[in-house]
Amino acid sequence: MVGQHPLRDKIIASICEMDMRMHDVFLPENGVFENAYKEVWLGKLGEFFKACKLKGDTSLSVRSSQCLEDLVCDCKLKVWVFEAPLTMNGIAISIMMDGDEITGIERCYANHLIGQDIINTGEMLAFEGFTVYDNEKIGFIDSLEFKQLRKKVKVFFADISNPKRNFVGPLWIKRKMSVYNHLFFDVLEEPYQFEYKDDMLKLYV
Repeated sequence: MVGQHPLRDKIIASICEMDMRMHDVFLPENGVFENAYKEVWLGKLGEFFKACKLKGDTSLSVRSSQCLEDLVCDCKLKVWVFEAPLTMNGIAISIMMDGDEITGIERCYANHLIGQDIINTGEMLAFEGFTVYDNEKIGFIDSLEFKQLRKKVKVFFADISNPKRNFVGPLWIKRKMSVYNHLFFDVLEEPYQFEYKDDMLKLYV
């Protein structure tokens, strides 16, 4: 890894060291990062680093790997798998280059080949790492259906978290479960990066 592409190596090192300042300096201003602008990527990565540090992680391990094409991902790219040992999550990325120039970063969600073993470090880790949602990506067009679904989910969460409610009876619970079930499957049918999908999944679990 070291010495082949000095700039790429510095970007990898900045992620391993969870150094946002260094990471910001080495990324191009006009690059595309998981189909989003640089400031979105930096914000998400910074939140991830903060969560890792709260768990006691001071650095991330890294290893090079190869995307194994499957139903989740077919990028087939060489990837770098970063893991936080105490937090027990991480991300897998490919650093996109044009010659010696960095052009962006893409996430990989597939299984990865580590030596002779297949390690499920893509989707499993990325779910706990961080998500760049569709509405944060370049060129996102907010449809009427998307707005309506977002509004319904917001109303649902506001209702079930209302601190002023003194009593919740069986009928209320049954009614809310029915609402949730309909919303849950509506959300699942939306693109993978719908901004409330993780919240709905966590509530389901």
